[in-house]
Amino acid sequence: MAKYDYDKSVLKGLTTKDFMNQVKVRQSHIDAGSTDEPKSVYGPNIIAKEIHPEYVEGLIVKKIPTPAGCVYIVAPAKEKGFDELPPFRAGQHVTVQLDMPDKYTKRNYCISSAPSAAKGEHGFYQLVVSDHGPGHASEYINNTWQEGSIIRFSAPAGETYYDPIRDSRDVLAIGVGGPSMALCYDIIDGNADVNLFAIVLIPMPALLGLTGIYQDVADKSGGKIGFIPVLLNGEADGVEKGPVTAELLKEYMTDKETGKLKDMTVLLTCPDPICSMIEAELKKLGVPQRRIRKELQGNEGSVFEIPSYPAKRAVKQYSLKVWARGECTTVTCDSDKTIASAVEGAKIRLKTSCRSGHCGMCHTRLISGEYYTPESTDGRRQADKKFGWIHPCCTYPLSDMEIEVFPER
Repeated sequence: MAKYDYDKSVLKGLTTKDFMNQVKVRQSHIDAGSTDEPKSVYGPNIIAKEIHPEYVEGLIVKKIPTPAGCVYIVAPAKEKGFDELPPFRAGQHVTVQLDMPDKYTKRNYCISSAPSAAKGEHGFYQLVVSDHGPGHASEYINNTWQEGSIIRFSAPAGETYYDPIRDSRDVLAIGVGGPSMALCYDIIDGNADVNLFAIVLIPMPALLGLTGIYQDVADKSGGKIGFIPVLLNGEADGVEKGPVTAELLKEYMTDKETGKLKDMTVLLTCPDPICSMIEAELKKLGVPQRRIRKELQGNEGSVFEIPSYPAKRAVKQYSLKVWARGECTTVTCDSDKTIASAVEGAKIRLKTSCRSGHCGMCHTRLISGEYYTPESTDGRRQADKKFGWIHPCCTYPLSDMEIEVFPER
């Protein structure tokens, strides 16, 4: 047996009585010690709080109107105790909290500025809020947010970012900006070794001037960024005519030297149903699902247009009994609106983040009733489905329902 290598001198002179008194000796040291509770924080928790704070308050330092909406430059609100903005990856979004006159709700907006721009005490985010017309959250934002306004939002989140371990070095971005624009800036900064080609979707000829932003970043990229505008409605010289088909995709995804389709990561940053249509065209070309990354969409454009929706169950309204902290509120929910929208309309501060069924933040207990959740947004675990839990941000009523939510404090 190996001998233990330790100093035995400390044991010399230790009597049986000394040994038996050790409990009393230890207790005397405890009694003589401070009664103050030790204060310590696990180091990784400090880092996690800096990167993923519960919320951030920002100051709008600049508002830039555009033909398609407004651009906002948001700095940390130092008067509220926020000295820096959390870091983010190009393609991630923030979830903005909105206390509108008729409801409390949240909306996701991609950070379109460079990740490097957020660093330091003078860091900022650039948020683009497209104008979707009367009744939308974007109309409320663009009418009420002004320079000097304080806004509250989540830490950056989302999966529409480039990862060199996961993704191909050749990237195809299809959409209207946002995540791909942040990636453009990251490439120019030298922080992303990526060859990016963007298919920029333009809704109408009057907005073709927005492609000048892509031309600017392409000129600064040293050949790493290319783009082509695709006009979805109308015709114009020098642009492709929509829709985005498999033939059009093949033209820009084919290697000119080998004549074969490139192994590209595809970032889809366009709203449904356009996103779903393009995804179907990509599958025609044999692009594997692991290469397709989609920006979180929020609510479906029209649930009635989804083939799997049980059209016979569509009525004008259903009744929802909503339990929150022991109190019950009865609200109505249109059959083409999410349960989350009805709960928020009652001014109940429902916890949400992605608003696309994937994060689980709005986890809600189903007490009774029937519902429909699109397969594309059903991010629940099998246990949730078995034991009666739903994600109301992407769930639609098919009958009167009773649920229990767990709102923000």
